[in-house]
Amino acid sequence: MEALISIKQTSIVELYKTQFEMLSNQVRGLSDSHRLNYFLGRLKEEIRMGVQMLNPQNLVAAYRLARM
Repeated sequence: MEALISIKQTSIVELYKTQFEMLSNQVRGLSDSHRLNYFLGRLKEEIRMGVQMLNPQNLVAAYRLARM
């Protein structure tokens, strides 16, 4: 959980997504809404703001919006 909380997007969305998935899949009992919030909260600010405006309901939607 500590590693998941500490990662941030520092390069392309795909790399961050891969790292996020690897770490979040190791945390048991983490709800889908918490995964979504952790993912969004650690995106680069300029990407996060655009994605949050579109209010994705799940990680798949958030991934797609972040890549756009």
